[in-house]
Amino acid sequence: MKINSWLIYPFPAASSVILFLTLSIALTACQSGDSSSEALQDGAIDPTALNEWTTEIAYIVSESDDFMPGRLTNMFVLSNGHFVVYDQASNELHQFSDSGQWLARIAAGGSGPGELEQFSQIRKTNTGVLVNNISGKVQLYEPDENGLLRFETDFVLEAEDKRVNIMARPTNDTYLASEQVRITPQPNSRPEDIFPEFSKATMMLIHEDGRIISDSLFTRHAHNGYMHMADNGGIFMYSLPYRFTDSITMTSDGKTILGRADTGEILVFDESGKQIHTTSGKIKSRPVNDDIVQDAIERIPSDQRRNAMERMKAEQPTFQSAILDDENRFWLHTETTKTDQEYVVIDYNGNPLATVRLPLESRLAAVSRNILYLRHVPDDDLHEIHLLRLNI
Repeated sequence: MKINSWLIYPFPAASSVILFLTLSIALTACQSGDSSSEALQDGAIDPTALNEWTTEIAYIVSESDDFMPGRLTNMFVLSNGHFVVYDQASNELHQFSDSGQWLARIAAGGSGPGELEQFSQIRKTNTGVLVNNISGKVQLYEPDENGLLRFETDFVLEAEDKRVNIMARPTNDTYLASEQVRITPQPNSRPEDIFPEFSKATMMLIHEDGRIISDSLFTRHAHNGYMHMADNGGIFMYSLPYRFTDSITMTSDGKTILGRADTGEILVFDESGKQIHTTSGKIKSRPVNDDIVQDAIERIPSDQRRNAMERMKAEQPTFQSAILDDENRFWLHTETTKTDQEYVVIDYNGNPLATVRLPLESRLAAVSRNILYLRHVPDDDLHEIHLLRLNI
């Protein structure tokens, strides 16, 4: 990575510390090819045959009097360009403008109306965000006349006596959800019986009144990590890299994107749950990175490493996630190395366009108006929000 230049403007008097940088990250072009036609061979994309698009930092949002980031675990971009960030450490939701200016603390921890329980799951809706709480209560936060999210209501969604886990809200009165499965280990149960290597969940479309509109939109496949049962009956779960888990993302206008990690198939569903598009984002087969695998295995107790390795595949999934931007381009997270991450960008019909390399500590949340919205989440340093401008 080559840094050409940077310029730090004086800090604004506003509450958020935003570094207006023009940090140009020049990414060396690949030598093996420079055309998208060369990159698509036998129905699979070869990322090494694509040109690279560069990025430059537009804004960095760091700590301030109003925002003290601890552990940023979720980030969503709204239709007006504002973005919402959830800090799990402080159990707070914050909203920022499209230029990275802090606007408001939407919610904080507590047990009252609009307050967040611990370990909440934050999901995107067609207009705002919702919160899944462990208690089963769901909270909605919708924009007011100024575009600021406000607590609207809370409820428990039970679909014909089924307890469900909400994944998204495509419209004002429908929810994309899967049925919650309660796991109760039995005596002498083996971890692989409780948590199999692969599991699947059928996604349903549910009306706000509890009616199931469609009980089988699609099935999401998940590739689990490694589980170990201790002598006292406790279960320890360890994450592993290169999981063949289908990704589900949602656009600002209510579309749901399903990415198949094994085949590379990408399916698009409209706000009514109807499949409106399918294309292929299959990437040329590549072996797993031995350094990444070794780092993960070393975090597992030595007497369990052999068993954990049995859940590792020799090849990488075709991609780890698929995001659709506002110009109908798919951003496929295709590889993570010890130094950075690779994204392959394809058009709506699956034609490869370019690769983009992002810092290892970044998590891409969305791409809108050629701005990349990232959570910067290093293990041993301050979490930040990075907005990168795409140069094409």
